[in-house]
Amino acid sequence: MLKTLPYILTISESEYDRYLWRRVEFPSASVVPSGIVDSTDGVAFLGWPNSFLISLLQPPMLPNIQSISAQLTFVRKRNVRRDEDWIDKSGLAIYLPEKVLDIQSPEIDGGIKVFIGYNGRISIENRDRDLLDQYYQSRTTGQLQRADCYAFELVDRGWHVKLVAWIRRCDDDALYGRTEITLETPILRSRQLRNVIVSKRGDMGVDLLLQNLKHNSASLHSSITALMLLLIIRLFA
Repeated sequence: MLKTLPYILTISESEYDRYLWRRVEFPSASVVPSGIVDSTDGVAFLGWPNSFLISLLQPPMLPNIQSISAQLTFVRKRNVRRDEDWIDKSGLAIYLPEKVLDIQSPEIDGGIKVFIGYNGRISIENRDRDLLDQYYQSRTTGQLQRADCYAFELVDRGWHVKLVAWIRRCDDDALYGRTEITLETPILRSRQLRNVIVSKRGDMGVDLLLQNLKHNSASLHSSITALMLLLIIRLFA
């Protein structure tokens, strides 16, 4: 019953606001401009994958859940010729580490990695090898039709991570081709849900734009209370 309750009733929510995300950028030796460009409309990751956005929204405690959603647009540079294998490995990466103190390098180890690729490949990977056993899969994948525009919603329940992705028409934002993948994960030691880090992976020949980027944390207790109030109102109406 609890698993089917809506999670859109939030106790804290943030649409993209540069003051609610911490930017971390590492130097790049490339002459191609690389880094993050943001505005009230969204955030763009340009050039080499040397930049990260860390959500400042505190993760809730179990059994609460959190979600991350956005509209994703890939832009391939026409004047940059790169290895097609690297182009196909380019995409959006969302990292869900259990604890974030600081990012020391452009590579993040451990935690959960969620990926939406330029070629339409989507995946969820559990990279905490020491916590895995015969009861947990380390990786799950899916495939969207290749497109320049997508939309997605990622839901983290602490013991279960789900990614729902759609192909999005770039001109009117209409969604179709829904694809869903899920991965069960070991229960977190702290019982607090994971932190959220957003980044670009792959090649400098593909930039990406995120619009309507939201990180929401939802209380199951708040949802249950709201549902009970709604039932009472209907009974006595």
